[in-house]
Amino acid sequence: MIKNGEKVQLEYTVFLEDGTQVDSNIGEDPLIFVLGEHQVFPALEEALLGLTIGETKQILLSPEEAYGPVVPDAYREVELDAVPAPYR
Repeated sequence: MIKNGEKVQLEYTVFLEDGTQVDSNIGEDPLIFVLGEHQVFPALEEALLGLTIGETKQILLSPEEAYGPVVPDAYREVELDAVPAPYR
């Protein structure tokens, strides 16, 4: 069982509430961190406590438990040429 102080490696896929996939590391390097050292969201650490190696779990984090709510004023429109090619 996973407990605080242990190194964790995990594969993940992140979905929005509407089911849109926004991130995944499946087929890539795993996310590696030490549980309990606040390297990932606290709510994620709590949800992982007690899992066993190879176990899967669906975890739902609210915006407040992750990056916070969307702030519409934080966005601005720019010309496409201002965006570096790999991000277009």
